[in-house]
Amino acid sequence: MTKSPHGSTSGHRPAKLGREDNKETVEHTHEIVAALCRILNEYKSNSKENSGKERVKGLRETIAIIIAICLAVISIFQWKAAHEANSISYSTMIATTRPWIVGEFNVISLSKSEQGVNIGMEIKLKNIGHSPAQHVSVSPKIIPARFEFGIKTQREVCADSLKSWDRIKSIDNVIFPDSSQLTNNFGVVSMDEIIASQNFTIAKKMMNNHPPTEAELADNKKFSPFFVVGCISYDFDGSPDVHQTGFVLSLTDIPERPGGVVGSTLIDVSQNREIPVSNLYLVQNLFGSFAN
Repeated sequence: MTKSPHGSTSGHRPAKLGREDNKETVEHTHEIVAALCRILNEYKSNSKENSGKERVKGLRETIAIIIAICLAVISIFQWKAAHEANSISYSTMIATTRPWIVGEFNVISLSKSEQGVNIGMEIKLKNIGHSPAQHVSVSPKIIPARFEFGIKTQREVCADSLKSWDRIKSIDNVIFPDSSQLTNNFGVVSMDEIIASQNFTIAKKMMNNHPPTEAELADNKKFSPFFVVGCISYDFDGSPDVHQTGFVLSLTDIPERPGGVVGSTLIDVSQNREIPVSNLYLVQNLFGSFAN
């Protein structure tokens, strides 16, 4: 069983002034300094030609201009600070009032047939946020691959969900705060996919000058790891964006493992049979876990 954490993410990260804003402020400051220098140089030049009342009058005008420019500089920085504070306040408000959807995944069936490996999952979707999540959908994909392919495939699955959002949101599935929803999902991995993954593993060892032994070749054809990757997608009132919770789950006989990459248990795919699932779990990897 696994639960996809949401942690600190870009979805509620306080807005900060970007490089363009800082660059613009620096440019304005340089322009102001240059203007001050020109005024002072002009005053020095004029002061040599003028005396008495004219000099005093020129000095007063110069001081007034300098004060006006300083007030303008202060106003610019105050506006920048107020703009940043408003952005942070808005981001904080959204983060503390929006929904957050997480998932718990359990294996309920596993079998090997001529077509491939069939995996059945029970998925519990829960809203741990503070407002209703709308158009909630989950897109899991089972892959018979090593961990690095799990991350790549997950990105593709999540991107496909975003591309298909107009179709997905036609199903009005709402989960309210502190509420959960159970759904079952059944996926199949074809033997062609499994064999392709096994062949890639052998080829990779050959390329790294580590040719497999006969025993390793036999095991490679007999066993395969499995990952479940994908996203939970949803939206909510007050935000124009589609939000996602990503997961990369290892099918393993280890119930929990703190952090890092969780290795997947090798499943015997050499015989057609029902495979017991009482000691199998879907455990979330640290890598690939995200929420926005």
